[in-house]
Amino acid sequence: MLRNIAKLMYLDVIVRTSWYPAILGIAVAYISNIGSLTIKTWIAFIASILGMLAIQGLYQHSLDIVHDKGGFSAFRGEAKVSIDQAKRMSKASLIIAAILAIIIVFTERWWLLLLGVAAVRTAKLYVESHNEFYAVFGFMLSYSVGYFSATNYPTLPWLIGLLLVGFVYRASLAMYRLDDYLDGEIPSTYAIIQYYRNIMRYTLHMIPLLTVILLASITNIKYYVHALPTYIPILAWGLGFGYMGFNMLRYKAKAVLQEAPVWAVALAVMVTDIYSSYIVGDMLNIVKTAFTYSVWWLIFYQFWISRHAMCNYVKCPVNPFTLMKEKPK
Repeated sequence: MLRNIAKLMYLDVIVRTSWYPAILGIAVAYISNIGSLTIKTWIAFIASILGMLAIQGLYQHSLDIVHDKGGFSAFRGEAKVSIDQAKRMSKASLIIAAILAIIIVFTERWWLLLLGVAAVRTAKLYVESHNEFYAVFGFMLSYSVGYFSATNYPTLPWLIGLLLVGFVYRASLAMYRLDDYLDGEIPSTYAIIQYYRNIMRYTLHMIPLLTVILLASITNIKYYVHALPTYIPILAWGLGFGYMGFNMLRYKAKAVLQEAPVWAVALAVMVTDIYSSYIVGDMLNIVKTAFTYSVWWLIFYQFWISRHAMCNYVKCPVNPFTLMKEKPK
């Protein structure tokens, strides 16, 4: 049984997919001089990456077995787990996650608790709907876990790294799901080729630019969020994250084009970054921050319109992709 649980969790996959962006997140927070590597940071970080084992490895994969619709997912053939066993494992994973959350409370990394709830919801949404955006969003949450292990302040470097991870895993997921597309989900060779060209075009063009502006934001911009009265960031971030959470809670599986509105969070963080520079009177920093954000928003739009494979043939209103020659029946 323990061997089957180990196969179900697929530790090596989690290390390669979720732990990597978490390490990137903690590095971005530290080199931006926003976060600090204290004992509380490391306790929160270790508890969080163990939480990934519980949520992604045990909870999501258990639900995958419960909702299995076939395909070639690696763990299905090796982990000999019945549906009843999978249901019990999914419940046990939530208990483990709750224990880890209690540990995180003592580290005072409050964002991690909200991200944990979002991760559970995201895993369930992806299993039930196969909405591609939520798989990518899950890895963006892994990056955020690393970042918020070191700090409680969301700022521009977090958003740049968030988008960088989104592009990388957007392309990776597309390749991972090729078996589904060849099996008829995208019903023509032309559509598949066009789909992959679009994804790789966005990825190859945008990642170098994001890397450049991340380095520029770390070396040339100062962040004064800690100087704001407490109620301002609580109000701004509460509205941004609250709106995103509300959309995730009301998500319906049939609405394949719904997503967590990351733009709302980005808007809230931008307001506090720029307003905090105004409070301390650093006008040059306001100009630098505003310029860097303008570039970020241009790149974010490219990510936003390329986030769904389904947009290749259901006419997403903001998606400029070339339409398929053959429509699904």
